[in-house]
Amino acid sequence: MLILVCGLAYALVSFDFGDIRLNDFPHISKAGNELSAKVNGLSSQIDEKLPGKISDQIQFNKKSAHISSSIDGVSLHMFDVGEGLSVLVDYKDTEVLIDGGYSEYGDDIVKDIKPYVNGDIEYVIGTHSHADHVGGLAEIIKDYQVDKTIYGDTGTSKSFKDFENAAKNEPNSNWVQNKDETVKLADGLTMETFDVFDEDDNTNNNSVVTLFDTGGVKILVMGDAEDKAEGYLLDKMSHVDILVVGHHGSETSSSEAFLDKTTPTYGLISSAGPEYQYNNPDRDVIRRLASHGTQIYGTYKSGGITATVHKGGITLSPPVSDELTPDNYDAPY
Repeated sequence: MLILVCGLAYALVSFDFGDIRLNDFPHISKAGNELSAKVNGLSSQIDEKLPGKISDQIQFNKKSAHISSSIDGVSLHMFDVGEGLSVLVDYKDTEVLIDGGYSEYGDDIVKDIKPYVNGDIEYVIGTHSHADHVGGLAEIIKDYQVDKTIYGDTGTSKSFKDFENAAKNEPNSNWVQNKDETVKLADGLTMETFDVFDEDDNTNNNSVVTLFDTGGVKILVMGDAEDKAEGYLLDKMSHVDILVVGHHGSETSSSEAFLDKTTPTYGLISSAGPEYQYNNPDRDVIRRLASHGTQIYGTYKSGGITATVHKGGITLSPPVSDELTPDNYDAPY
């Protein structure tokens, strides 16, 4: 109803009927202006009195309405790899693959990325040595030409060794450890990697953290970085539009201080769900994200998730009904 009235007010004030404009009729124009003013006042009153959840959603709509990008068509694909992570950032002929889930997901990722890969994969990033992140990468490197592989830390597990061997044996390819670096990818799209830690006792904190900037829209991929790593990054962070939530939504990541700095518009969680043995995502993390006005989606409910950046905003593949909240995040799915 409110939308209908707003539309009517706008039509009364400025709608164009060929060569006749209603602004040429003072009495009608005055009535339209008065109606518009009343609608604006009513909107403010409703916004103040609405219950928390609805009010937060309206605030989110206002927040997302101002998203813009100088580049059109950058897409992020988060694949459903259970309690793991695999994300592809794709723009025209440029692809960056971050992690590949457990080894059993390697063949699936090979097929999933095929529609988006044009020629070589420019970068493969293994955020850290845990099997749920690098396990599937060996299969991808065997099936695609990879120009450069970046790793966060080293490990002794079979999953990591298979990944390392595949990358080192890839012809015409570089195998390098993560460092603080900003790379120009294409048409102004940049990728910044942060070398937070290399030999922290907690392997999660050795994760490569990656920030993409489309010239207005920022996409931050945290790997499994926990609150210690987040603290190190605070001075380097500002608002991000898409956050690939750290450590599958675990309670050890997405601290209040970090979210205060990044204020993400969208939060995407790769997880097997709260009924799985690790109980991710954690309820407190969902609460913290929601309290910052973040719209949250998870692969355990939505399956694969795609976010596409347009000059006028961002579109997501999951329906709004898939949004996770503190009240529904652990509901049967």
